[in-house]
Amino acid sequence: MTTENHCLSSSGPKRCAIYARTGSQTAREDSANEQIERCREAARKKGWTVIEEFVRIDRGGSGTSMKDRTGLQELITLAATTPRPFDYLICVSTDRLTRNMGIAGQIVDAFIHHGVNLYFVFNRLDSADPSFRAIFNCVAESDLVYSKCFADKVRRGKIGRFLSGYHPGGRCFGYTNVPVEDPD
Repeated sequence: MTTENHCLSSSGPKRCAIYARTGSQTAREDSANEQIERCREAARKKGWTVIEEFVRIDRGGSGTSMKDRTGLQELITLAATTPRPFDYLICVSTDRLTRNMGIAGQIVDAFIHHGVNLYFVFNRLDSADPSFRAIFNCVAESDLVYSKCFADKVRRGKIGRFLSGYHPGGRCFGYTNVPVEDPD
């Protein structure tokens, strides 16, 4: 029996943690909540139990690094404890876990090594499946490509704003941003 599908042999309902990530601090508040609700719905359909104390959200953490990803880091640490507090980590999609091939395998390996499988709702991807690693690597690679293309588009847009005589965003050196209240 391989490490990746060892969780299949355990009987009873699976105990699940959930992880959600938003790409920016200013993302809609509902974004993380929608991710969590989709994960809960997937768990219900599979007959799994979500353990509420193991639901984590990282807001504003880039998917390309582990910096500012305290929720994910906590879940990895919890997965290493004995007795193991959950059997599965559910994410709404692979890009919410990471958009960096360099750390994608490390994250997956950390959970699987400690007996925790991963399930990605939109991708319908389960690490208990023998073909998981090959499919995950392909999907994670496309997440990385998307991230790089998106960064290029943002950079191009900022350059365009600057060349048109507008401030491209961020803070202006030597100036303080003051909100202008809408009189209505």
